[in-house]
Amino acid sequence: MMKKLLCALSIILGMGVMPVQAKEIPDFGTNLKEDELSVPVKTMKDYIVDPDNGGVDQWHTKADYVFYLLRIHHTEGLYYYYVLSKDFSVYDGRIQNRLRGISVYLYDGKDKNVDLRILGKAKAPVKRIEKEAFMKTKAKTVILPATVTYCEPHAFGKNVTIKKSSLLKKAKDGSFQAYYKVNHHFYKPEALQSLRFKGKKRIILKAGQSFSLNYQVKVKGKYYPISLDQLSFEAPGLTIRKGKVTAQKAGVYSLNAFLKTQEYGKSSQVQVVIS
Repeated sequence: MMKKLLCALSIILGMGVMPVQAKEIPDFGTNLKEDELSVPVKTMKDYIVDPDNGGVDQWHTKADYVFYLLRIHHTEGLYYYYVLSKDFSVYDGRIQNRLRGISVYLYDGKDKNVDLRILGKAKAPVKRIEKEAFMKTKAKTVILPATVTYCEPHAFGKNVTIKKSSLLKKAKDGSFQAYYKVNHHFYKPEALQSLRFKGKKRIILKAGQSFSLNYQVKVKGKYYPISLDQLSFEAPGLTIRKGKVTAQKAGVYSLNAFLKTQEYGKSSQVQVVIS
């Protein structure tokens, strides 16, 4: 089992020094072929061998799950791997909380239109597109989810049309980097420390009434307003339109706001009570 872990780690760490002239499909016995993009990412519970005997804490169970996270995944022509937090450790009992997103390594499928939003919605946010991932491909159009924060130089061929978020800005070297505009300055996603709703955490309204959305982000220790087009929302049962939230039926609802790139731990929740 340790050989598996060392093999997977060597692949991930070695990607930064792979030759750029030939983007090859990794083949070290580590490819994990999954049926379709809509299959959710696995959790530690999927690897419990004997729940009645402390299966979660067994070393071989944890090792199998870590190997699953570290290996190259292959789904519908896409080769990708999971990005883990910098404080990740194979000895950490909170492995599931270290998952930060997906890095797309290569596409060798036959589809002319590739929508990476499907991959991100089912498994984890797509955060990165690597060099030459879509350089030699049959794909003509690649749709990037708003969660992508960086595309390496020469990630796409000249004949590939990219549909992307307005947050992604192209640099002179051909790379793309996500930037948020806050207080008349541009910041990379990691520079934004937190997100908060400027108002009460619990809002009580009557059916048909509405309230305005007003959010702030913390940068360098201070809070500044952030425009709503740089955020995404999850609000089942609520209607969001032109910066206002409305509900027609009585009940208790949750309004969840996220940075558009879905940075881990940087979100805000408001409880909405409709009487």
